[in-house]
Amino acid sequence: MSTTNILNKDVLVTTTTDATNSIININGNQDAVKNIAAAGAFSPGVNPRRFAIGNNDITTNNLPAQLDFAEIICYNTRLSTIQIRMVESYLCIKYGITLGNNRGTGACVVYTNSAGTAIWNNQTGYHNNVTGIGRDDGSSLDQRTSRGVLSLNASLDLVTIVNGTFAAPAAFTSNLSTLIVGHDAQTPQTVFGDPTFSNYPAALGANAARIKRVWKAQATNFTQSTSVGFESTMLIAYTPISNLRLLVDDDGNFANGGTTVYSGAVLNGTRIEFSGIANLGSAGNTYFSLATINYTATPLPVTLTALSGACSAGIFTLEWTTQSETNNHYFTIERSTDGYSFDIVANINGSGTTSQSHTYSWTDEMSPASVVYYRLSQTDYDGTTTQLRLIALQPCEASPEIVVYPNPGDGVFWMTFSANEGDVIDVEVLDAMGKVVYTAARQETFAEGVHLVQIDLRDVADGMYFVRYSNNGTPSSLKLLKQQ
Repeated sequence: MSTTNILNKDVLVTTTTDATNSIININGNQDAVKNIAAAGAFSPGVNPRRFAIGNNDITTNNLPAQLDFAEIICYNTRLSTIQIRMVESYLCIKYGITLGNNRGTGACVVYTNSAGTAIWNNQTGYHNNVTGIGRDDGSSLDQRTSRGVLSLNASLDLVTIVNGTFAAPAAFTSNLSTLIVGHDAQTPQTVFGDPTFSNYPAALGANAARIKRVWKAQATNFTQSTSVGFESTMLIAYTPISNLRLLVDDDGNFANGGTTVYSGAVLNGTRIEFSGIANLGSAGNTYFSLATINYTATPLPVTLTALSGACSAGIFTLEWTTQSETNNHYFTIERSTDGYSFDIVANINGSGTTSQSHTYSWTDEMSPASVVYYRLSQTDYDGTTTQLRLIALQPCEASPEIVVYPNPGDGVFWMTFSANEGDVIDVEVLDAMGKVVYTAARQETFAEGVHLVQIDLRDVADGMYFVRYSNNGTPSSLKLLKQQ
């Protein structure tokens, strides 16, 4: 039924079956519908048929699935839509999966607890890498630490939240208590010396800087102290740790007052941790972000202006541009298929010290056939290494029948492709970090012939994007440049 690629991903699959249809939802989104009326009489509780998990028993063909199941919940009656959402919310909180997938700056998907109370709602613009902690005795949930996992979003967040401290996560004092967190899809890197960006408390000083990404938290029946951790491998120029500050704000504007500033960060492995955060997610403490009081204390040896990637004929190519370099010996490229464990795959010579712009490229001849994360770092002549940026890329195959025009264009593009009768097509547009910014077709069936679809990017920023095209589950991609 489903043609969605879930290789090496953590996903939530919900399936419901009645006498007519079998429906599959992935991460809360309807993914496939199969009419089963012709397969034989089936009436729940009256005329049952054999129930199989991980295997297609509808046709005469046996189609086994190679899957690892973390948890399976079965019911002997059909659940209502509200009840399904309760179960999905429980599983997504427990396993760090974003219900409904990342939404960019779009609408929020509502999470509910076992009592039917909305615990994540009206958070439009912050439904990205949603994760949470909490206790819900009705569903046996006791989640004291949480960070989002790699799912269909092709992106990871850098935040981990804990009830209590990282060293000793605390038990929850109340039932039906939750703290849910999501971010606004802005870049997690620090904005260094950008005169147009001063959204941080003036008390931090003239040399302060803040990452653009902002998280929003929603607490329900939850007032305990928490800890927040940031993955340092996804940051740039974050040392010395003593200069870092956690900003917790009342309205998301960190420059107009109402901000509580936390210091005392510690580095635990690769995670920067703040403890003793009071009332996170409650009124007056809804938004948070990360800042430094002195970005000049750790000047960047390389000013990176762009990092992009593309896939052609199954091969990934990275390209990056520097504005200036200081004592830059070489760049290092690391590769990962899960966003956690990285291996060094290449070293590229730098340009020493220069104020001129330089562009570099590297092709991965051993590209895996899955979502790939590449991490770019830089090493000085004295051996000091600085992490620069992380990028996520989707796999592809050669597909010469796909054409996008005009390319470059100022916002509205047209894509032509060939299809055979009954082909199921997906067309999505991703940014350089692998985040979906536009969907032109989702599991749509096309007739034989050449087809034309519109791609409307008037509401996204100028830059390089990637069109991901899938025909019956076989993916491919091409570059698209939007510029005014």
